Amino acid sequence: MKKTLLALATVALALPLFGSTTKAASWHRGTPTALRGYWKSYNRSLHHTFTYKITKTSAYATGFDPDYIKNTRYKYLGHHYYVINGYEPLYSKKRTNRYFKWFNSHHMANSGVKGKYDRYWGNYYK
Repeated sequence: MKKTLLALATVALALPLFGSTTKAASWHRGTPTALRGYWKSYNRSLHHTFTYKITKTSAYATGFDPDYIKNTRYKYLGHHYYVINGYEPLYSKKRTNRYFKWFNSHHMANSGVKGKYDRYWGNYYK
């Protein structure tokens, strides 16, 4: 009896050590609700306004060169960082990533490269 209880206790304590691993960040359909909406950015050095419109299934940026991705999915990377992956039909005609940092409901930044945000190109405001 004691050996059986000892064996069960050993298995119960060792099970979490050898359990299956799960991915904390998984892909979700669409775009994050925190980023949805119409965002504007004004570049003082170029005297030009850039816009970013993020809907439930697409993201569209205007400015000098349009940027459009559809059939989107996103992953939360932590600390208000998101990556949105979608099909880009205008130029590359393949799936591509866009990285976003959400600061608050009125301020976000985006970049084509993870972690690269500068004060002129990436900041958008509602």
